[in-house]
Amino acid sequence: MTSLSTEIVLMWIAVSLYAAGSILYISGFVFSWPRVTSVATWVSLAGLAPHALAIAARWVRVGHAPFLGFYEVVSGLVVGAVLALGLLLWRYPTLGPVGVIIMPLSFLMMGGAMLAPKSSLEVTGKLASWWLTIHITFAKLCYSAFIAAFALALLYLMREKWSNGRLADLLSKLPRQEIIDDLSFKLIGAGFNFLGVMIAAGAIWANEAWGRYWAWDPVE
Repeated sequence: MTSLSTEIVLMWIAVSLYAAGSILYISGFVFSWPRVTSVATWVSLAGLAPHALAIAARWVRVGHAPFLGFYEVVSGLVVGAVLALGLLLWRYPTLGPVGVIIMPLSFLMMGGAMLAPKSSLEVTGKLASWWLTIHITFAKLCYSAFIAAFALALLYLMREKWSNGRLADLLSKLPRQEIIDDLSFKLIGAGFNFLGVMIAAGAIWANEAWGRYWAWDPVE
């Protein structure tokens, strides 16, 4: 297979594992099957292996990290989101239901990426800079933190709203509300700081590339 074909096959394997993880997370949560939830975690994290290989294959083929175009950017964000899920569950194993939010969201994002054009975009000499790498790295960290905080905030609100009934029983196994609230707050705080560094690094990069820090274009 050509390099592009290999990359696409690996990406579809990752998408399939993320889809399976989403189904298992939802089933484990709705039917209160803790073993299924545990399997869902391993299946979801297993998707990172082919996903990382696909990104590496594309990196070698196009000559730069995945930060140009919708396909590459969203693919990188999904890696960050799934890694954030793994870190949360490593620290707080009872936070399994957070996967009910993060994995379907990651799967849908990957679906959008797979439908987007996959042609390579060139980083010209004018744009190539170490500041671009810093800018993109902090963007990934920022949005990964925000996605995890979003999922925790939804769980917090769900448990506040449904204090009785079957759903309340399912959510009762989560850490205390104070812990979820604190985690969400810390992730938002980290994401906010990452966002600040991202914007500053982007401005320095823009000055290197175009001779100005800020031009008030729509993105800025």
